[in-house]
Amino acid sequence: MDILLNNSNLKERLHPDHYEDLKKSGLSDETIEKAGIITVPPRDIHKELGFKHDGIESVLKFSYSGNNGFARYKVIYSPDAKGKKPKYIQQKGTQNHLYIPSSTRPNLNNTNIPLYITEGEKKALKGCQEGLCCIGLSGLWNWTNGERELIRDLNVINFTGREVKIVPDNDWLTPNKHGYDKNLREAVYSLAFRLREQGAKVSIVSLPQGKTKIGLDDYLIQNSIESFHSLPVNEVKTLEERIAGIKEATGVELDEVFQDIARLHSESAREMFIGQLKKTTGIRKESLRNDIGKYVVDNSSLISNEREDRPKQVFSGGFPGLVDLVVDDQGNVLYLLKSGDVLSIEKKCEIDKVTHLPPSKEHLPFNLPRATEVLQWCEKADITLFEDIIVYLKRFSCVDEPYWLILACDVFLSYIQDHPDVHYLPMILFFASPERGKSRTGKAMVYIVYRGVHVVDLREPNLFRFSENLRATIFFDLMSLWKKAERTGTEDILLLRYEKGAKCSRVLYPDRGAFEDTRHYEVYGSTIIATNEAIHHILNTRAINIPMPNKPSHYENPMPDKGLELKERLTAWRAKMMDKLLPEVDHIPGIEGRFWDISKPLLQVCKMVYPNSLDSLVKVLREVAGQRRKDKADTIEGQIVSILHELSPDGLSAWEIKTGKVLERLNESRPEEYKIKLSISARNYVPWASAHG
Repeated sequence: MDILLNNSNLKERLHPDHYEDLKKSGLSDETIEKAGIITVPPRDIHKELGFKHDGIESVLKFSYSGNNGFARYKVIYSPDAKGKKPKYIQQKGTQNHLYIPSSTRPNLNNTNIPLYITEGEKKALKGCQEGLCCIGLSGLWNWTNGERELIRDLNVINFTGREVKIVPDNDWLTPNKHGYDKNLREAVYSLAFRLREQGAKVSIVSLPQGKTKIGLDDYLIQNSIESFHSLPVNEVKTLEERIAGIKEATGVELDEVFQDIARLHSESAREMFIGQLKKTTGIRKESLRNDIGKYVVDNSSLISNEREDRPKQVFSGGFPGLVDLVVDDQGNVLYLLKSGDVLSIEKKCEIDKVTHLPPSKEHLPFNLPRATEVLQWCEKADITLFEDIIVYLKRFSCVDEPYWLILACDVFLSYIQDHPDVHYLPMILFFASPERGKSRTGKAMVYIVYRGVHVVDLREPNLFRFSENLRATIFFDLMSLWKKAERTGTEDILLLRYEKGAKCSRVLYPDRGAFEDTRHYEVYGSTIIATNEAIHHILNTRAINIPMPNKPSHYENPMPDKGLELKERLTAWRAKMMDKLLPEVDHIPGIEGRFWDISKPLLQVCKMVYPNSLDSLVKVLREVAGQRRKDKADTIEGQIVSILHELSPDGLSAWEIKTGKVLERLNESRPEEYKIKLSISARNYVPWASAHG
């Protein structure tokens, strides 16, 4: 039966179940009417939502004023509905927005009126109905734009000097039904600290604890607004402020500080706060580490007296059997796992008594493939993937035609960089004058490679986390890359990324003594570089330079969403190939040493996914190898080697050559002011042996 939307009777404009639900939140007919809440007519449900779900029975619509028609929907499903059944949904591709009731909007900039922030439209409306200036988040994490920054709706509010009170449900600190931390404490406090940065005085209202979950609307139905104002309110302080305020080394407050330090992801930050805590309390650092270690999820960096048989949880982005991190239709991060030939989507993975949990979306600096799309591609023979990648890359820039093969193979290689047959990875180098499309090409690649991260600085902690925790492909986009690396002391990270198993060592805790003071970070991973200035010659030996011709045109701007489908197809390809043997390739004459090490995996990938172009790839790699030999020959060292070859007799396995003869040949065509002088020590002969001697 269609709902008659034009009927003035509120009950006739709402499904009976919807009207009852709104009344359970204590909303009056007047509040419902002013908010414009309606039931979507059954005939319009799929059009309104933007997708079809046969299990949906009815939909309640909450319109968000001033957001170009944005709405959220509460869904009631039929008893036989299959698949996932989220309670609240919004149209795909829409961003987080703030629910601002009409009575609150005139007071957004009145800093004399306290602002209350709660979770959900109904709670915000009930708060306003009882006289509060209240706004609603669609979820405790939905104040962020995905990068831990405030959504733009919050920027219309004047927070300077304003009293802001966050009112989460009473279960926000309790574990979920599986016994795991819901991570809502971090959501609430992260929002609080962002609002403090805007000048607000932030506190958290504690609703009464009990066996039943209650929110702001539930409390106000049972209690007066005066009772609400008498509830406990905890002012939000930074860790520094709380540590500075501790006068004694005992009590609940100190224990809460321990827990907050334990939640920090950065070991350096933990050590900094432990040092501050030592100064304030006088407690030895080792004792503080022991106490904090009880609460650390991954306590490898702290001494802990935790029992060995106690189950552990770690946030993890890499372990055997993991295809990749993916997202479901609601944006939740999940694991795509492979066991034998079976793929599964899981919320967690248990390995050796350790429960691995996926990091939250806010902690990941790259787009995640959609789980449903990846699984669909896994069922298909994606025979055009290689060609489609080249077509995609050509939309954004221009390189010399044969080099598209190298770029496409490198994209595939990034998805199997952890394969046991892969030991070295080529660095892709875009080195050219400005305005040649280096950054554009790099960004186009980073949006489709495995866990691509675009960086424009060299912050050591970030590089270690991207490499070790995320196992990311890193695109270094810096005008003077090597000079910046020398200034920041990160040369070893750049030089070692091409080799599997390579680690960089840092002394982090000098007071712990030998061995325990040092941390070793894994830095291996696919690498893309764009720079205007020449890189160090040793780093250059690990890279393949991609020529960037000067061919201006109207190229597209690369964007993450433009590469998402290819990323999902490549993830499906990884799922199929991650446990398959790579094809063998014969050594290519003329491609030697380190250049062979980094070229071999490209050839293996090409032979596996696009064998028709293997000969073309061999040809372009030989050209690169020839250019590298020519560049090397132009150096003094290269000239000396050439002269030694010219002066060497045939048919002997070992012989000696006078250094004076080498010097004479080296200076034959040099002007007097540029002639080279050699410092000759005990003897004036150069021993020389053939490669087979």
